[in-house]
Amino acid sequence: MSRYILCPKCSERMQLHPEDKRMGFKQRRVEIPGVRTPPGLARQVTTFGDDGHVSVERTALKSLVCDSCNQPVPDGTPVTAVTLYQGEEPEPWEEEYGRVRPTDKA
Repeated sequence: MSRYILCPKCSERMQLHPEDKRMGFKQRRVEIPGVRTPPGLARQVTTFGDDGHVSVERTALKSLVCDSCNQPVPDGTPVTAVTLYQGEEPEPWEEEYGRVRPTDKA
């Protein structure tokens, strides 16, 4: 399963490839008219040194970024949350980012 938050421009371009459809992938698209950055959202980077030392660095995010173009997505911006999956549909996760409005499944 893969989850994406997409700005309006990137949302229009993201479609399942015919090969993905043949392999049984499905997508759920949910509109979030005014996205909000969840409290405590952070980017985590884990590095493994040659000496076996593991380092974890967390950086709090002040706003979301589009998972396609990597541009900032300020709170209040309309976005589309996309879930790509095979088999059983995953549990909803989108409400963590704001009030949702389902759009389609493909």
